Amino acid sequence: MRRGQYNEALKYYRLALELAPNWHIIHINLGIAYQQLGNWDQARYHFDRAVQTEQYSAQALSGRWWIRQNIGDLAARLGQKALADQSFAEAQRLKEDGK
Repeated sequence: MRRGQYNEALKYYRLALELAPNWHIIHINLGIAYQQLGNWDQARYHFDRAVQTEQYSAQALSGRWWIRQNIGDLAARLGQKALADQSFAEAQRLKEDGK
């Protein structure tokens, strides 16, 4: 995604999602685009889906802590302290475990 072209990127990621709805990378990229556009609910949804659909590849495992960290950030912005705390704790655990 080039800086500032998030709306354009969303169109292509949505098309990709139709072809591969369970590919975690698409959900991560959708989450990033929505986050950059300030659409926190959609960003959180796609970060959650990325965690649920990850295929346990090395790339997926190394990114799990990052996804949880982003969910925590979004939850904090939405005033959902319990979810934020839970996500940050999970992110820290995953980072310490090297996942």
